[in-house]
Amino acid sequence: MNDFKTSLTQPELGTLYVEMVVPLHFQPCLQQSNVEKKTILAMHQMFADQRPDTALISFGLCGIMLANHLLRSEHAPQEMGVLATELKYFCIDIAERYGRAWINAREDYGHCDPEEEKELLIECPDNLNAFGSIVQEIHELSDEQTVVELAKMMEYQAYAHANIAESYLEMLDPEKKRCRWIRSRHLMNIQRQSAFIKQSSL
Repeated sequence: MNDFKTSLTQPELGTLYVEMVVPLHFQPCLQQSNVEKKTILAMHQMFADQRPDTALISFGLCGIMLANHLLRSEHAPQEMGVLATELKYFCIDIAERYGRAWINAREDYGHCDPEEEKELLIECPDNLNAFGSIVQEIHELSDEQTVVELAKMMEYQAYAHANIAESYLEMLDPEKKRCRWIRSRHLMNIQRQSAFIKQSSL
């Protein structure tokens, strides 16, 4: 089928925010100067209760909110602006592609493009690792306590879900394990090089 929508409408985005649950709790946390430990633990559990593909959608939505928060900051270092921009556009792409697939499966009762689903499944571990890498750099650079705690939490969960997603793929095709590891590390290296180039051009 070639009639799938290519962009998310506001109602569809609203559905994703509600159904993924975590984004609804993430935004209020960003407004706090000191997020409580029990709140972080609760969000850890929310992410842990999701499958890797739905967790990736949640990371995408939360990542957009985090990026916008960082880009609005007047005191963030220049390097943070580069990372926040990288995070924002990466997460927009994730929310668009995986969110669209989730919406299509929900509305069309599973009648989705099998090739597209396969591609998203194969890319899921790489995307989770890439997200974890970006938020890791953010919490290492930030001096804002709330940002540090939220980014650390998402880094941990992203890498954990990446391991789960990789295990799924290994069960489907064990021979792809080494190729996937190389591709994941290569993707992260490209992202770091891209951030360095952007920073140097500012």
